[in-house]
Amino acid sequence: MRIGFLQDRLAEIQEKHEVKFSPDSCHVRSGRPFEEICKIALEINADLIVLGTRGQSGLKRLLLGSTAERVIRFAPCPVLIPRGNAYKMAFALRGKSQLKIREILVSVDFSDCSFAGVRYAAFLGKCFDARLKLLHVVVPYDYVFASDGFDSETARLTEAARVSAKKQMAELRRSNFLSGVSCEAEIPTGNTIGEICNQSATRDVDLLVISTHGRSGFQHALLGSVAEHVVRYAECPIIIVPSRGGS
Repeated sequence: MRIGFLQDRLAEIQEKHEVKFSPDSCHVRSGRPFEEICKIALEINADLIVLGTRGQSGLKRLLLGSTAERVIRFAPCPVLIPRGNAYKMAFALRGKSQLKIREILVSVDFSDCSFAGVRYAAFLGKCFDARLKLLHVVVPYDYVFASDGFDSETARLTEAARVSAKKQMAELRRSNFLSGVSCEAEIPTGNTIGEICNQSATRDVDLLVISTHGRSGFQHALLGSVAEHVVRYAECPIIIVPSRGGS
C-alpha cells in the first residue's frame, strides 16, 4: 500500500514539471533514506545526487540528524543541495528565467581533500565557461587558542599563516587542471564557516563547491564538518565533493 502511494506521488510530481522521466528512472525503496540514496547512486553509477534540505538546527538536528547531512557524509559522488534566493527565483518563474552559472566559489584549505573540490570546480568552470573564486580563510590564532585579545604573538602567528596561504594559493593556481579556467583568489581572516557563508550570499556567486573529509563516528561528533555546517547556512546552491572521488 505504501509503495503504491509513493509511486502515485512520484507520478503527480512528474506531471507538474516539464522534464519527464522514464519508468526505469524512477525508484521507490524501503529502508533508511540516506543509505538507500547512496546505494542507488552506486548501482546506477550516478554522477551527481540532487537533494533538498530542511535546514534544521538545534536539538532536533542534533538528535535526529539530517538525511542531507548523512548523504553528504557517505555519498559515492558529488551532492548538489539547491539553496538561496537566486535558485528559488529562477525556478519560481517557471521557464521565464534560468539559473546561470557564471561564478563558482570554491573553498580550499590546501589539503588533498579540498583539491578534489577544486578539480571538480575546474571541470564545471570549463563546462559553463564560469569563473572560479578560490577562497581560503585564515583563522586568527586568538580563535584557535581561545585568547581574550589579539596580542603580538597571536598576531605574528596569524600573519605567518597568511603569508603561507598566499604561497600555497599561488602554487595551486599554477596547477595543470586550472589551465584555461578563469579564476581569482581571496584570503580573508575570520571564522571559516562564517566567511564561506558570507561569500555565498554575494550577488556574483552562483554556486559554491566544497569538499568533505567524510569523517564519521566520535571524531565527527566532536569536530563536526565544515561542509555540513555550510550546507545549513549558505545562500546559494552547493555542490559537496567527496574527497575519495569527486572529479
